[in-house]
Amino acid sequence: MPMRAIPFKYVCVLGMNESDYPRSVPRVDFDLMTDRYRPGDRSRRDDDRYLFLEAMLSARDCFYLSWVGYSAKDNSERTPSVLVAQLRDHLQQGWGVDVKNLTVEHKLQPFNTAYFSQEQPEYFTYASEWALAHGGAKNNHSTASQHRPESVERTLSINDIKRFIEEPARLYFNWHLDTYFGSESEDLDDSEAFVMDNLQSWTLITRLVECGKRALLQGGGTEAALLKELNRINREGALGIGAIAEQNGLELLEQADKILGSYQQGITGYSQFNEFPIEVGFEHNGLIIDDTITGLHTNEQGERLWVVTSASKIAKNTKKGGVEDGGWKHISAYYIGLMLLNLQQATRLLIVSKGGCQLPVAAIPAELALQQLEQLLELVALSVQQPQPMHLDIALTWLNTLDKNDNDETLAHESAQQKYEEGGFNAPAIVTKSDYCGRVADTYEAIMMSTHFRRFINELYDPLRLTMVPEDKS
Repeated sequence: MPMRAIPFKYVCVLGMNESDYPRSVPRVDFDLMTDRYRPGDRSRRDDDRYLFLEAMLSARDCFYLSWVGYSAKDNSERTPSVLVAQLRDHLQQGWGVDVKNLTVEHKLQPFNTAYFSQEQPEYFTYASEWALAHGGAKNNHSTASQHRPESVERTLSINDIKRFIEEPARLYFNWHLDTYFGSESEDLDDSEAFVMDNLQSWTLITRLVECGKRALLQGGGTEAALLKELNRINREGALGIGAIAEQNGLELLEQADKILGSYQQGITGYSQFNEFPIEVGFEHNGLIIDDTITGLHTNEQGERLWVVTSASKIAKNTKKGGVEDGGWKHISAYYIGLMLLNLQQATRLLIVSKGGCQLPVAAIPAELALQQLEQLLELVALSVQQPQPMHLDIALTWLNTLDKNDNDETLAHESAQQKYEEGGFNAPAIVTKSDYCGRVADTYEAIMMSTHFRRFINELYDPLRLTMVPEDKS
């Protein structure tokens, strides 16, 4: 340890637990010095004792020691390192020092009221954010309320709003508590997969589609570009080996061709393509949406069309069209982008999803887009102050059941309750799979009885459902 014997005013030694210091050396079978110790042989424990002595002699004003005094499992008392215990005994017996006056037993939680009280000066903290949690134990209540912001000031992206629409309670956990839940695993497979999972397939199809779109917009064909990109993917080992790689490649090409064919059909008549991202934004009550959007096409009359492609299953493959049940979690991002674009200029939306299925959406009047964005950001501000028990799937289930049963709210609540608490065929209950809503509401009754249940339904989810419908071209 360099400079260990140089004097310092303050010397702090942390982690002086009984099992950690002096360090114990695990026994090794081929180490003959362990069984045949001779004078002069190096001992790790003796070295640690000497290091402790050097550290103590280097301190001029303060020698600070800390250890875990209580067990994290059962709160039983734990003894410090034998060196610390010997030092305490020596001070007490040889110098008559009361070591209790030199020892501070810290509280279990960092937000304990003792750290914000002036009565015990030995307890203090630099985490001022916990003072507001106690209503101003460090300051009076009026002072704390002055520092509590009445309006939220934050810049959000379209993806932030998308995640909020899926689970409004997410904002409170992420912004206020700086807590992020997720079940993603980073474990690597120790065996070779012969069948691509949905995420791998989606990633590779998206990659092929983007390559094909670039070729189309540059005036070339897609076949050569797709084959070149597919060969690159194959060389990366993402398709497997042998006949398996060939079969996977054919399936990816088939899916990409369907999406690109539908995309080429959709942009017919819109010859002008904006190569650069379009900046969009909106501000209301201190909340700012700031993002960019790509994929805008314009025809000779100046009409604007926003075309997005997705390898996800979003649009229905039926004559009436519409959104698949599992597609609404993807739709919300396009809903926000469509409103922001229509604040600038009337813009239609065309979603080309898996299988080449299309969902054309009509332009939104600027006044209606403005109203819906204001309502949306007011709900965002509300969710930041208090976690709101609501979920996108629950709201859509409630609304769809209400439409099918002549506005019978009893049936709507029963259907939403079953989806939230019981789930369905191959669909787990939302209360168990949701990362945030399930922690706020353990039953559907908690969602139904929440103060702002109707407001979320009427001002967010119902406008979303009524806006993202197939355009009536008649």
